[in-house]
Amino acid sequence: MRLRLKPSRRGGAGFPTGMKWSFVPRNPQSQIHLGQRRWSEPGTCKDRPILEHDPHAVIEGVIIAGSGGGSKIGFVYIRGEYRYLVDIMRKAIADAYAKAF
Repeated sequence: MRLRLKPSRRGGAGFPTGMKWSFVPRNPQSQIHLGQRRWSEPGTCKDRPILEHDPHAVIEGVIIAGSGGGSKIGFVYIRGEYRYLVDIMRKAIADAYAKAF
């Protein structure tokens, strides 16, 4: 399976990405945490192939979004029925730390 990702100018809920970024506080008084929202609708499994075949893309996205928003901590939610993805992500995270990302 070959996975192709197309860049999008839209964030979640169809908002333009720039508009979503404008909601991030410029000088936060507390820590900002980045989280991937849990999508549990039936049939929604778009993230599973990305996590299986290119987990580094997810990590890169978290780093880019976190840096832009001033976040120091990122979270990726993995549904319980896809527990095997935890090992894949742990390895990819260890790779990212080894490269000083």
